[in-house]
Amino acid sequence: MARSAVEIANSITTTLRGINPSIDLEVGPTYDYLIRPLPREMAQTEQAVSDLQVFYSDKFATVATPEQIAQFATHFGLAPDIGGFAATSVYLYRTSAPPVSSIFTVPVGTLVGTQDLSYIFRVTSEATMYGNFAATYYNPSSNRYEIQVLVQAVGPGTVYNLPSGRLTKLMTNVPGFDGITQRAAAYGGTEPENASQLASRMQAQFLAMDRNSAGGLQRLAQNFNPTQVLATALIRPSDRLEFRRLTDGPALDLCIKGVVNQIYREDYLAVGGETTIPIVVNRTATSAGQVSQNGTVLAANLWMFVADQSPSVRGSTRAGPVIELLAPLNANDIIAVTGIKNALLDQLQSLYVQGDNSLFNTDILVRGFIDLPIVVTMDIRVSSSPSNGGSVDGIQQVISSLLTNLIEPDTIPTLLIPKTIESLVQALLPDIKSVTLTQFRRQYSSIDRVENIVPLKNEIPRYNATASAITVRT
Repeated sequence: MARSAVEIANSITTTLRGINPSIDLEVGPTYDYLIRPLPREMAQTEQAVSDLQVFYSDKFATVATPEQIAQFATHFGLAPDIGGFAATSVYLYRTSAPPVSSIFTVPVGTLVGTQDLSYIFRVTSEATMYGNFAATYYNPSSNRYEIQVLVQAVGPGTVYNLPSGRLTKLMTNVPGFDGITQRAAAYGGTEPENASQLASRMQAQFLAMDRNSAGGLQRLAQNFNPTQVLATALIRPSDRLEFRRLTDGPALDLCIKGVVNQIYREDYLAVGGETTIPIVVNRTATSAGQVSQNGTVLAANLWMFVADQSPSVRGSTRAGPVIELLAPLNANDIIAVTGIKNALLDQLQSLYVQGDNSLFNTDILVRGFIDLPIVVTMDIRVSSSPSNGGSVDGIQQVISSLLTNLIEPDTIPTLLIPKTIESLVQALLPDIKSVTLTQFRRQYSSIDRVENIVPLKNEIPRYNATASAITVRT
């Protein structure tokens, strides 16, 4: 334990009087140049040494200030967990049928909340009600026309884990709808990580991580922010089906499941005659929302965002997305592109860098997983009067949602067995009399119509509702 300035001064005085009892230690040069200034300096030095000893011990989490913990974590590539955002679904409804040929869309970003506006949620997936198919939206149990949308809390925390029936106010004006209802509880909200929890996680990481190992490299990414990094996979050059790029030396691909959407802007000065605008700064761009030419916004039909589909770098921090223009540019035209990119990949890539500065001289490329679309054809027999009172279309939607959850769980499955999926559908929906599965396969490169599916290490299974067919009969 570090001594105080008074304790050090007393110690020096005792030592000097042991050498010469007659020395005057209250005035004079000995006091002015030794006893007065030195104890304060020595106390600060001893405290710094004591802090360092504690910081590199198991007491770090209890003695460091929040600022010190944050600085220490940043140095080792860690960020505080921002907490989980609760999610649920709500139904926007009409009390009358939508007019024929009408189209009512609920855009992403629409805000809903509790009656007192204490808790606000944001729509995360666009949904559309078409007047030509009004009967498919009718719910006989509520005598209303409804459309379901997913919503997520605007902030993290357990306070957003609301029971059903709390979200009742449509805060954003959405033409065509009379109100909303929430039938399922919101869940998934967790508290942001405090300094002590971050310090404990940081210590646990160092105790368990060997950064020279494949598992250590993955844990470095997973611990960067557990809320954002949902899954990882390490692809080696020996993985012949997954590793698709040429390298001069040791190399690895690190696949990341997770998204941090960030708005980007890319500027381009034209040479003249080109119709392709490369996006070279924001290579993790996933879309473009606006393209301007010399300050004038171009109509959406005059350009197109094209993602890089090359197997070697697609979905990575080295991808080469482009903007394809309908008309060639003139010399010195200034093009400005704005859109959304996945900043999480950029943040993680900075942990490993590349080239001469790369970790362990290994070329590590951070990239997203590849979607593996799954096609399902299923014939369902239900009782003549289902207990939930739902229509055939409603039952189809329930089954489609169930298949999505079974094929796309939170953790990436290593094996999908058709018989297991078939059994779970029948077990989870009691009104079903029988289930016949005639297709369960990869949309591309499948061998059989019904097959066990083993995703590659860089693939995430996705239920393709558009290519699938769910038939419900009574």
